[in-house]
Order: sequence, then C-alpha cells, then structure tokens
Amino acid sequence: MALQQRVDRDAEVITRLREERDELHRTEERLCSERGIAHEDHDRAIQEHDEARGVADSLRVDLGTTVNRRLDVESVATRLENELIEV
Repeated sequence: MALQQRVDRDAEVITRLREERDELHRTEERLCSERGIAHEDHDRAIQEHDEARGVADSLRVDLGTTVNRRLDVESVATRLENELIEV
C-alpha cells in the first residue's frame, strides 16, 4: 500500500513538473517573440533617427546657403548705396 501511494505521489509530481516545463517553454517562446519585436522597433527607431538627421543636415546646408546669399545681397546693397552717395 505504501508503495502504491508513493507511485501515485510520484505520478502527480511528474505531471506537475511537466506542466511547469510546458509553461516555461511557452514563456520562453513568448519572450523570444517579444525580443524579436523589440529588436525590430530598435532598428526602426535607428532608421528614423538617421533619416531625421539627414533631413536636418540638408536643412542646415540650405540655411547656410540662404544666409550666404543674404549676406551677398546686403553687401551689394551697401556697395550700391555707397556708390549712390558718391554720385
């Protein structure tokens, strides 16, 4: 009788351990999936950052060009004013 009780308890423990193993396996699969999604999000964020940096660099160049043109126009305007004063 004691042997049968031991066998029954061992069977219960085995069943419980298998259920825990299966649950851990499902958790592992879920975590791997979430990790993959996190890597995709990270890669996407880096790509968006790089694109934004490219736009910012382009705008900075455009601004520099515009400022230089304005300075050139102001220089020409000043020179013309001085020429008109002399005349």
